Amino acid sequence: MRRPNQNNPLGKRAPHQQLWESEHQVRQMIEALPVAIVVSSGVDERVESINNRFTELFGYTTEDIPNVASWWPLAYPDETYREEIKARWRAKIERSHGRVEAMEASVICKDGTRRYVEFRLSSIGKKHLITFIDLTERKQVEETLHERERHSQSLLQLSRNLERAQTYGEVLQAAREEVQDIIGYQNLWVYLLTEDRQHFKALLASGAQEKAVIDNEEVALLTIKGDRMLEEIAAAREIIVVEDARTDERTDKKIVEKLGSRTIVNIPIILLGRHLGTIGTGSFGDEGVRPPTAMESDYLKALASHLAAALDRLRLFTERKQAGQALHESEEKFRAVIEQSAEGIILVDEQGSVIEWNQSYEKMTGLARKDVIGKPFWDIVSELTAAERKTPQRREYLKSAILEALKTGESPMFTQPMEVEINAQQNREKHYLQQTVFPVKTEAGFCIASLTHDVTEKKLWEEALQNSEEKYRTLYQESFDGLFITSPAGKILDMNRKGVEMFGYDSMEEMQSLNLATDVYARPEDRQRILKLVNSGNSAEYEVEVKRKNSETMITHCSLTAVKDETGTISSYRGIIRDITEKKRAEEERRAYLRFLKNMDRVNRAIQATK
Repeated sequence: MRRPNQNNPLGKRAPHQQLWESEHQVRQMIEALPVAIVVSSGVDERVESINNRFTELFGYTTEDIPNVASWWPLAYPDETYREEIKARWRAKIERSHGRVEAMEASVICKDGTRRYVEFRLSSIGKKHLITFIDLTERKQVEETLHERERHSQSLLQLSRNLERAQTYGEVLQAAREEVQDIIGYQNLWVYLLTEDRQHFKALLASGAQEKAVIDNEEVALLTIKGDRMLEEIAAAREIIVVEDARTDERTDKKIVEKLGSRTIVNIPIILLGRHLGTIGTGSFGDEGVRPPTAMESDYLKALASHLAAALDRLRLFTERKQAGQALHESEEKFRAVIEQSAEGIILVDEQGSVIEWNQSYEKMTGLARKDVIGKPFWDIVSELTAAERKTPQRREYLKSAILEALKTGESPMFTQPMEVEINAQQNREKHYLQQTVFPVKTEAGFCIASLTHDVTEKKLWEEALQNSEEKYRTLYQESFDGLFITSPAGKILDMNRKGVEMFGYDSMEEMQSLNLATDVYARPEDRQRILKLVNSGNSAEYEVEVKRKNSETMITHCSLTAVKDETGTISSYRGIIRDITEKKRAEEERRAYLRFLKNMDRVNRAIQATK
């Protein structure tokens, strides 16, 4: 479509130019529709067309999926999962009346990657319109949060078990159970650096390889100097992963063969800046190569911090034989673990005063530890509450609920993780936190502990996605012009509210049953003329006479664009339509009036000439 002439001696945009620019912007927005679409037809469900977004999303073309039947084994190669999805889909179709409600599934793309999508079906006669919305990012966020929650709960459970552990064996067994549940590794061992830092000495091991580590002289005491792998572990401040011990040039192949090692993971034990040794785990024999993911590595580092504190507590208790001193030292080390935690940690004593508030929680809330320690917890919560909800009544309610929980150890907030909204004190911006709150039994009653992480980014992402979708739908539905999508075969695929009202129909679904040539165009031959014009230039503007539902005609101005797939085949037409009947009538009346004035002028001149 040609852009209107911009030459304007007055330097102003003409009305028709403004109209063109407005329509051009609307077309651009429609072209950016983030929805993959497949159009099929007939009993054999032959695929007529797919849009560019579909190919961008999945990689498949009409050559890959000539019909719907060919889609199933490509998208769902696992037979069990495929039959499950098919059964759910058929059940929805049987309950539907032309529009199948949305369902979600995991789809395998052409390049082998996996995407999570929401898809639905709308039928118009023998034609079917299937739309796909990509949920992959949202699912990944959900899965990441779910995995983090599992890790947090595991570390919380480990912390509780470590508090009860009285021996090194109990400490390692508690850690191995959590590692086995979260990652799947079956073995865990601990090597400590000797005082001269020349050797690694096996402290203890847990799992099937326990005896091989502790009883084997070649493995129980390892000389660091000259061994590339051990030298690297001794100097490490971060986790070290050997993906396959059989092929990695750093490993001692003699020891690897004896133990049957495959993947080896070593996490340094660092407490108060001092490197004490390493915690090892990994896979053996038939377990194959199994390196940890990035999140699993973070989990292992956090577990090592907990384990380090527990091991050190037991070491102090054993060496000094003084329970009071051992407890004090253990609390100091545990304090270091709390401060190094990426999770926000708080502790409220039996009277409701804050006695712990770590650095992560300072960053989340903007409240410094020194400003909250010793204050009533309900006052802190009130301070973080948004102004519109900060009332004396709410403060009293919080105080009553917290005191009751401290007294009984029971509260609805202990049952499951909860999401809260706060106003961070540094910038007064809203933050969203997910908290796991639990009671801690003491001799004087109960304390309350909370493990918290910031989910603000996730919330903002979800809100932005929702706002984007709502804005697009609002723009489409509330446009002053009729917006529509039609198929090459002459069916209306979609039309906004203004378009439906313009033609006098009750709903868009009613219009989807129409035949454009016979039911919409006042002269059926006009459609072929217009398609020829559009197909030759991809888009066109024109005026055409159309019919309303009551058979009245109206004159319209249309802009129509051909949408092509990756093969260059036209898959649909998208357009904008405006009723200009009254405008055309006004123009005709004006021209008639001008003709009348001209005729009167000629008559007047003729009369004057005869005088």
